[in-house]
Formats: sequence, structure tokens, C-alpha cells
Amino acid sequence: MADLQFASRVLVTVNDSNTVRAPTTDILLPAFFILRRHSQLFSADGWGLHTFGLICECLGKLEQDVEYINCAITLLEAAYEEKEDPIVECQFVIARTNGYEGLLTSFENVLGLLPEDAGA
Repeated sequence: MADLQFASRVLVTVNDSNTVRAPTTDILLPAFFILRRHSQLFSADGWGLHTFGLICECLGKLEQDVEYINCAITLLEAAYEEKEDPIVECQFVIARTNGYEGLLTSFENVLGLLPEDAGA
């Protein structure tokens, strides 16, 4: 749990435009190594895998990002179907918004709902 809390604080720090800090890579690497170990020890932790995917994305490791976020989506969806826990549902929705295919589908659905003259 402490690993995830640390990584979450790192992500907040990196994404906070008001914070003066060291280069982003220097801040992200400790979280990357911690979450890599966490994902090996707790491979069924969807939230941990999602956080690791976000760290990978920030470091430019896009193939790993997609791999871990897709795995997280699968795990969180299965956990929600089993328990219907609102916290897991929220985690699933957040992870799903990072999935490119899901995001593209949602965007196309929204565009389909707009009247044809809305873009003019």
C-alpha cells in the first residue's frame, strides 16, 4: 500500500504545474522501480497496474503503458462484476478512460449524438 501511495504522490507532483522540481525522469524513476516490483508481487492488483501504466506513460514507455493499463482494465472489470463495489467501479472507469480503443469508441459515440449542423 505504501508503494502505491508513494507512486500516487509522485504522479501528482509531476502533473502539478505550480511545483518547482528536478527533471521529471529523476522524479519518476524511483516510482517506476517500486511499482515494477509491486506489479510482480501483486499481479492481480488492478489499481497498482494502472498506476504503473501511468508512470510508464510519463516516462515514454508507451508499449508498457498500454500493456499494464489493458491488464488493469481487465482485472478491474472482473473485480467489479464479482462484487459490484462502487470503489472498484470508479477505478475501472478511470482506467478505462486511459484505454485508447475505449476512449476512441466513446468519442465516436458522443459525435454520433451531436446534430449534424453542430460543427458548423
